[in-house]
Amino acid sequence: RQQCPVVCYYRMFLVSLLLAQKYTEDHPYSNQAWAQLTRLPVSTINQLERDFLCQIEHRIAVRLCDFQTWVVSLDRRYGWTLALGMTEV
Repeated sequence: RQQCPVVCYYRMFLVSLLLAQKYTEDHPYSNQAWAQLTRLPVSTINQLERDFLCQIEHRIAVRLCDFQTWVVSLDRRYGWTLALGMTEV
């Protein structure tokens, strides 16, 4: 069964937040806590995490040059660096 894109985007965003929090925090929330927050089963959270990590080949860190390229791209499209007070990339 194929899910609507909104659900997929929600879940992709959710797992992105989950992994970012695990990557940056010394004491991250457990998948059980994420399940309670999102009202999804823990098994779904676990599967989302595994699938996402597999898709990005477990490369969680972003190289500085990739980040800078992304920021320039966003700035060209939306003018974000000026909005954020960034004067240099």
